[in-house]
Amino acid sequence: MLVTIAASLALHSVVFSPSPQGSETAKPSAAERAVTVEKSFLLGPAAATKLGLTVAWQIGVPVASGASLVKVVPLGDSVITLSSDKVISRFRTETGDELWQRMSSNSIDEIHGINLLRADGRDDVLLSTDTDIIVLDGGTGAPRNEQSITAFPSCASVLYGPFLIFGSKTGILQWQQVHVGVPWHKNKLRGEIRASPQLNGTRVVAASLGGTVMMLDAATAEELWTRRLAGGVRGEIAFDGRSVWLASDDQYVYAMNAISGKTEWRYFTEAPIRSSVSLLGDALLVDLPDEGLVCFEAHPEGLSAVVRWKRPGFHSLAIAKVGNTFLTWDSQTHELTALDAVTGTEVVRAALPAVADVRSSVAVDGDLYLICADGCLERLRPAAAKSILGTKSSTDSEKDQKVVGSRGQ
Repeated sequence: MLVTIAASLALHSVVFSPSPQGSETAKPSAAERAVTVEKSFLLGPAAATKLGLTVAWQIGVPVASGASLVKVVPLGDSVITLSSDKVISRFRTETGDELWQRMSSNSIDEIHGINLLRADGRDDVLLSTDTDIIVLDGGTGAPRNEQSITAFPSCASVLYGPFLIFGSKTGILQWQQVHVGVPWHKNKLRGEIRASPQLNGTRVVAASLGGTVMMLDAATAEELWTRRLAGGVRGEIAFDGRSVWLASDDQYVYAMNAISGKTEWRYFTEAPIRSSVSLLGDALLVDLPDEGLVCFEAHPEGLSAVVRWKRPGFHSLAIAKVGNTFLTWDSQTHELTALDAVTGTEVVRAALPAVADVRSSVAVDGDLYLICADGCLERLRPAAAKSILGTKSSTDSEKDQKVVGSRGQ
């Protein structure tokens, strides 16, 4: 069951008023105003520009004492945040306006997946928890129903038609018929499924800690092919309809044909790989424990792996391609870095000690979302994209950018 939290946001803009006539307080200089504006954001306008981004808005998400924001999930025209005490908030992507906020009465269950279902004129938010599927009214956040499940989620879920598809700790890939509210079908993989299933078109692929890689028909749950690897898959996998990419404990990075399951190419390393793979356009990026961040041709002409470049000693997750750069996020050092997509050389690096999580709406030229533990949510757009602020001077844009929970230092 979920209960409503009453919350209000005092929205304001960064505006500098002139000192009253006769006041001894000096008017802030342009440089001082710029510093104040920069500190008001998780990632300020000047720093964002260097990364090829522009600030769309920043808002404050009410967070209870002792709790923190832990996750941000872009869902097209809206974005959802999740706090450590299981508070779910939904905001409009375009404006940052809050639509609703709800809190689970059961703070023990972990929320593994958050999906948006639109069908028959309804807009539902689906929450996959340790013990059930919770369906919320997308417009108000009010609970519609709670659905029982026979397999317990261990990763994020994907949605195909009326089916919510997720992996479990026991290796079950479960189809939940959310319109009816009952488990529909299940497939068995060897070992826990930690990597989120990946959907493309009418097919879904999953991989497990026991080394099973399985491709299935999303509509019928029919098994199309299965591979058995010598090591498990712990990080996220990628699937573009033509190929499947993953990294394994057996020390290989694999590219597999999506139709047959046969290996298209593989790359051997000196240590087990437990990191995720990132497909960004025609490049595949993987953080390898003994080699640093490595950029591969996703679809090389031959049957061998083609390495574009390596950054030895650089360990970070590639999260998006913006223009001609790859953006990477290091959750340990809290650094957002832009790398030249062709050479891998560092373009710029931003230290963001207050940022707890970074997510991109899509892999290439999408929005970027930053959250901090104490309740700030910031949306950034690629600089080449049309700004929601319209065509204004930089000074006017700075004044109009929505800011709540300023990051004063």
